[in-house]
Amino acid sequence: MKTKRLAIILSVFAAVVLIVVLCSTVFTITNIELKFYNTPVKLNTLTKDTVAAHARFNYSESVFLASKKEYTKNIEEKLPYAKVVAIETVFPNTLRVCVIERQEVFVLKKAGGYIVCDSDFKVLRTGAGTFSSVWNNPILIESKTNVSDSFIPGMFLSPAAMPEIDRLKDLEGAFYQHELDVPDLLALVKSVRIAGNNLLLTTHDGVEILIHESAGRLVDKVGMAVAVLEGLSSAQRVKGVIAVFTAAGGEVTGTYLDI
Repeated sequence: MKTKRLAIILSVFAAVVLIVVLCSTVFTITNIELKFYNTPVKLNTLTKDTVAAHARFNYSESVFLASKKEYTKNIEEKLPYAKVVAIETVFPNTLRVCVIERQEVFVLKKAGGYIVCDSDFKVLRTGAGTFSSVWNNPILIESKTNVSDSFIPGMFLSPAAMPEIDRLKDLEGAFYQHELDVPDLLALVKSVRIAGNNLLLTTHDGVEILIHESAGRLVDKVGMAVAVLEGLSSAQRVKGVIAVFTAAGGEVTGTYLDI
């Protein structure tokens, strides 16, 4: 009986101590830190004060009870190029906002202009007129689908808005499987034309890559295209087509056509 009473008393005492700690001004949000996990370009002038203003931190809130999901949402809505990967608690009273700058990867057409997205298809910026892709710029997507004007920076596109999104994500993932990350992809590919189930990639050098039936074995087909491309001479890289397809026996085959 005494043991049970002692346990109850200790539990109540622990609860009181916890409440006191959580309510203590020592642990209320006082300081904000900003940390980048990559080298910012678009956000190179971003300061912790600007981040704090966009996050709308509650400075009467304990760091233990900080509304991190809400703060993340607020920051990413106001700063389209910022991807908040974590908000860390640094005791006793600091929140550290950890950010990766989103990279421009795809350009999609809309009525009278274009939309620039990252690999998550978050809208980073919009523009009027036509977009010309040059080396290391975002990849122009040529599709029959025009994205709605209702999408503005900070919003995410969905397959409902553009059905080809999943195929483009798969394409990027296939290149990554062959050790070609986003900077490598941007340096290689100028545009992608979606024609039915086929993908036509135009490189910055000039040679085109035609992937037949891209919904099947895309990783293998991209690997074959890269292998054929690496075997071309400098003269071949500026013209012609690399055709990649699944042969009758099920083997992925690639060939260069000098046309």
